[in-house]
Amino acid sequence: DEGAFYSRNAAGDWTAYVGASLASVVTMIGANASFVVKVENQTTNTPIETGTISISELTNGSMKLGPDNSSIVIVEFSDMQCPFCRKFWYQSLANIKTEYIQTGKVQFIFRHLPLDVHPMAEKSAEALLCAKEEDKEWEMHDKIYLEQIRIGALGTVMYGSYELLKWANETGLNMTSFQTCLTSGKYTDEVAFDKQYAEKLGFSATPSFIIAKRDGSNIVPIVGTQMYATYNATINELLK
Repeated sequence: DEGAFYSRNAAGDWTAYVGASLASVVTMIGANASFVVKVENQTTNTPIETGTISISELTNGSMKLGPDNSSIVIVEFSDMQCPFCRKFWYQSLANIKTEYIQTGKVQFIFRHLPLDVHPMAEKSAEALLCAKEEDKEWEMHDKIYLEQIRIGALGTVMYGSYELLKWANETGLNMTSFQTCLTSGKYTDEVAFDKQYAEKLGFSATPSFIIAKRDGSNIVPIVGTQMYATYNATINELLK
């Protein structure tokens, strides 16, 4: 499969790969980017060994769509300023919602993996959690991605606190409580916890996914934005 993702090499430098086969990326970079070597196996849908991941820990995110008793869970580790995460949102998530989440087959869990290369990623993640206090986390999630598309840049869109507050206001949030929440750093630790957990799983690129049976009997990691057919095929295989 061809994908799009960010990776970081041993020196800490970030690189974006778009439309490249992950096997070819491994060849280009070699062993200096240990994460990319891991990606080659992950995107071929090689299951993680059963028992190495706790499903209860994996699904311990605060942003969820779909029922708690679904047989399949999808966990996305994402960055709100990442263009490839944005691409997954407009290219595949709506189809996953219609076909699997709204039919009760899948629960989708959004967790945070803000990358250092994106200056507003961490604060945007906190903004989602502040919006959740008014049950508008998904509205804010969609708004942040939509406004980046409207700006028109194909890659990383640069924005700041002014835009984030403007988008929150347009989403209908109570601006007094939202701004107080955002400036207080109330959810800094929660975002950091998600990031540390993602890194514990071996993820350092966005978006990264785990698609799993809720009973933990089959756990499939996928790294990078893939075509919808990849998610579709993986989910259907686990539903058998």
